[in-house]
Amino acid sequence: MSAQPTAAPTSGPDVDQFSKPPLGAIIFFGVVALVGLGLLLRGLTAKAVASCHGVTMAPGDTCTTGDSSRRGGTGSYTQDFQTVLDGAEGTLRGFQLGGLLVLLGALVVIALLLATWRRDRALVSALAQERPEHSHVDRGLLVPVFGGICAIALLGAGGFLFFHMQGASGMSPLWTVICAALVIVGVLALVMSRPKGATALLVYPDQLGVVNRGARSSVPFADVQYFLGDTTRSFNWVGSGRSDIMLTTDESPAFRDALAQRAHTALLQAAPQRLAQGEALDFGDITLRRDALTIAGKTISMGDVAGFRVVKDDDNTAYEVHDGAGNALGRTATSRVAHTAVLRQVLAGSGITLP
Repeated sequence: MSAQPTAAPTSGPDVDQFSKPPLGAIIFFGVVALVGLGLLLRGLTAKAVASCHGVTMAPGDTCTTGDSSRRGGTGSYTQDFQTVLDGAEGTLRGFQLGGLLVLLGALVVIALLLATWRRDRALVSALAQERPEHSHVDRGLLVPVFGGICAIALLGAGGFLFFHMQGASGMSPLWTVICAALVIVGVLALVMSRPKGATALLVYPDQLGVVNRGARSSVPFADVQYFLGDTTRSFNWVGSGRSDIMLTTDESPAFRDALAQRAHTALLQAAPQRLAQGEALDFGDITLRRDALTIAGKTISMGDVAGFRVVKDDDNTAYEVHDGAGNALGRTATSRVAHTAVLRQVLAGSGITLP
């Protein structure tokens, strides 16, 4: 990073939070792996038994049932001993394949989480030698954990149904396609949700340093957007790999306030000149130009805008633009508007009030 802090710096990114792997996620997927192993062992060790309404059948017996939904018919139908036995064997083979895919999927997720943790630990240890004014590290576990759960569920379901639905008469082409699709989508979900690694944000006096997936970049404060939600605070920027960080209201308050203040100041200083030159100011769902305002994709002439008001829409709070007669011209959620403090000051220069 080219710039060095001139004010009293804080320490770099906290290495202690990376001293241990993400134990919660690893334990969860470890339990999932054990479930897959249990299903696999059951399929391998259990013996297929032909039974009718809980009673063991013998060769020559038949079983009549009123559930014919799998056969696409109505009323009751009758199965002989061999048909019921083949169905039971298909279920056990389904446990084998489904359990194996669940086990492998969970082990793959655990391996990816551990490999990413080792890389992140080395990265953060190196960054700890620097002295930014403020720093924040986001581990980025939400997508890989949620995606891993979905992928394993799809793999297990596809593997189990592939044999379970065959029964004695074979599986229809439709079910073959469905099972294959479940497995393919599960593999794709596993690949797409693989851990991308931590994102480290370093606040220096004149820029934001971003380190993501081993790549470093510098982001001018004027390019950072700050969104204020009811329970979260989020930052967004462009051109540096991962482009957003969401914080809860009590997470990294010193970092959050410092970055928000730097971004506000940089944008406020540049706003008059950029508007005078005909450039657009991006405030998230609101874009401001010298002669027009765009809110949620709807462009409105500045001459028609009398002001804003705050309205409640179900559980959401929204900004609504209105004209001199009080007619609504457009609205967007307050959480989708960036730099509201700066937007308020810029609009005030045109005689427009933003609550």
